[in-house]
Amino acid sequence: MPCFLCRETAANTPAPATRTFTVECAICGSYRITSEAVGIVERDPALAAKLAGWVHENTRMGVEPLIKQDTLDWIATYQLPNTKRRAELYLGAVIEKLQGALIGRFPISDPALRVASWSRSNEDCLALANYLEKLGAIEDVNNTQEKRLVAEGHIIFEEISAKRALSTQVFVAMSFHADLTSLFENGIALAIRGAGYEPLRVDRTDYDGKIDDEIIAQIRRSAFVVTDFTQHRGGVYYEAGFAHGLGRRVIFTCRNDDLANLHFDVRQYNTIEWTTPASIVKPLQNRILALFGAGPLIPDAKPII
Repeated sequence: MPCFLCRETAANTPAPATRTFTVECAICGSYRITSEAVGIVERDPALAAKLAGWVHENTRMGVEPLIKQDTLDWIATYQLPNTKRRAELYLGAVIEKLQGALIGRFPISDPALRVASWSRSNEDCLALANYLEKLGAIEDVNNTQEKRLVAEGHIIFEEISAKRALSTQVFVAMSFHADLTSLFENGIALAIRGAGYEPLRVDRTDYDGKIDDEIIAQIRRSAFVVTDFTQHRGGVYYEAGFAHGLGRRVIFTCRNDDLANLHFDVRQYNTIEWTTPASIVKPLQNRILALFGAGPLIPDAKPII
């Protein structure tokens, strides 16, 4: 039975007596979807394509998302990764498809490349491939269906990835309320430093001009963002959304007793729950290492067992 999202072959198994399908797709990954959502997605190819990219990203983070009406409402307004980031994802998927071979031909519109790069159509894939060809990462083979990865493609991918991760800085978006000072100092900051990066909160820096300008500049300089939604400050949601728009990865956290108050547009993400500042250190440090690897400040940083 075809996957509801990428429309390629997948194994679909209804969960007993729940009207929810559990899908194991070799392309998108693993997800669950309600029968009501299935009906909507089947009538909206653009929505299905966006969900496919989102599920693929979540699966690589070890998350099995549930797609229901709230998810559809949220994903409809979700901003896609920027074009450079999508090209990077496409090139990374090509290298993965060729299992690390330095050179090799690949189908331009392979479903795995389409989903990994958040592409809606084969035309999107062709546009990304043509852009990467101009960069010198791939080359034309006089075949409208294929292109060839070249050795330079690996170098370009490594340079792009390294540039994105070169910064040791991690932007921390959270409430500045005094009650959460310990969370930063004895929780989030310890986890970030333990993974080899340096945390930054804008309220702890000296700057001239508007704070909004400083926030934007610091997010741009950061390797990724850690966001704590406890107390649900509007600015924190804004900063997380802006980081997503830049293609920065965002790690979500929230105090356990405040988790139910998360806005619907972020409930879809795998959020680290904490009860005390100390309780966040292990899961946050391990999540950072799993997603980004050890940072430049501690190249041999290891997960906390």
